[in-house]
Amino acid sequence: MRLKNFLLVALLSLSSITTIFATTRLDTSGLVLAHRSFLTQNAVISVDYSMDGKWLISGGASKTVDVWNVDTGKKLFSLSEGHTDDILAVKCSPNKRFIASAGVDKQVIIWDILTREKVYVLKGHKDYITSLDFSNDSRLLASASWDQSVIIWDAVTGSRVQTLIGHNDNVTSVSFNPDGTKVVTGCGDHLIRTWDIKEGNLELLLSGHTDEIWDVKWSENGVFIASGGWDNKVRVWDAKSGEQYLTMPGHVTDVWSVAFTLDHQSLVTCGGDRRVKLWDLSSGELIKDLSGTTHTSDIEEVTISPDNKFVASASRDGSIRVWELPSLRERITILTKRKMDRWLKKGDYESTSDYNKRMRGKKKKYLESKEEVVSQLKTFYTDTTNWQEGNVIVSYNADKSYFTVKSPVFGDLKMQVPNNQAESVEKNKDRIEFRDLKLIYRNGELQVDNMTAYFKGMNRRYSVSS
Repeated sequence: MRLKNFLLVALLSLSSITTIFATTRLDTSGLVLAHRSFLTQNAVISVDYSMDGKWLISGGASKTVDVWNVDTGKKLFSLSEGHTDDILAVKCSPNKRFIASAGVDKQVIIWDILTREKVYVLKGHKDYITSLDFSNDSRLLASASWDQSVIIWDAVTGSRVQTLIGHNDNVTSVSFNPDGTKVVTGCGDHLIRTWDIKEGNLELLLSGHTDEIWDVKWSENGVFIASGGWDNKVRVWDAKSGEQYLTMPGHVTDVWSVAFTLDHQSLVTCGGDRRVKLWDLSSGELIKDLSGTTHTSDIEEVTISPDNKFVASASRDGSIRVWELPSLRERITILTKRKMDRWLKKGDYESTSDYNKRMRGKKKKYLESKEEVVSQLKTFYTDTTNWQEGNVIVSYNADKSYFTVKSPVFGDLKMQVPNNQAESVEKNKDRIEFRDLKLIYRNGELQVDNMTAYFKGMNRRYSVSS
């Protein structure tokens, strides 16, 4: 398999560098610099944030799992005396209780973060293990291997729950869906597969890549699957139907890793061209090259911070770099400028007088372009975000006649209810459905302009707003 040989040669050819931590910004010359940098002595192959965002966990050619304090840059501790060869995958459990690591030595190790001791050494794969993922409840751990299988482990007991077989080549990546009932896998046979864990059945076969797939991710809202491969392409799929939603040109060489931002509106990618890129999912347009030429070797993995403000990248040059993600306001400005750049270009068959006449409407065109971008973002957000779910009706303000609705997406909202209907609403709040969301772009955020709270079987509708 050419992937194995390529990776090993790249790892063994790296020179040593000193461990350094730096906090940097965009300098006055416009050169792209990392927000923070961790430079180590060995190739870094995998990186992950802890769920509270305070730690970065890394693994690679050092054969140790290193845990870093994100704020101070200090290495808190290393987990050693476990792996005997390069580590290709690390993952921190969502409950921040365990760290899982795996790699060339064909074993998965689950470490207890508190005691820093090995909890389990899981053996079952017959070839390199290249990818790990925990379910959101931290109970299950999936491992993908070049032995053409995926094993689902019980992370609490260390027992094997399921083995997924049926791949025709090395399995390079695995990712859980939000409720932990399914996984998606990427494979060297150019195909993506989704599997039901309980029965071990293949559910969907996604075809479109023309070369080996290196990474797949299931979005946290369950709507999309993203993939990157050796065909230099980034593809986004509808997780329910398996239909291809977007294709982005990706990178000029292999795409090694993909990661959804936590608002599900953008996708971060990296690859052999040593760049970290941010893509808009509503349009498929490139928002920004975050990294420039800062990395000096292939970037193996990207991971998003839990506050959705940063992305960390791991590279074979021995570095972990942390990049600041642009805000919604910045993304809108960038996408609007892209539209304007295309409009400002003089057409090949456009006369100078016609061009000059068109340019007189530049200000109006800018406002129209910005509104088009915002409208597209609002539509995409409404269609792809689970804003209807998890809303909880809590306290009633009798003086102002509204219930507070706590939304996991939008925060606190107000549901207007007349005082003489409030008691009935309180008693029947389990019958509510939220419909007809209308968003407004205000103060750099997408906020609720209005939505309808509909009570099933009561023929009542109430207005909800920010």
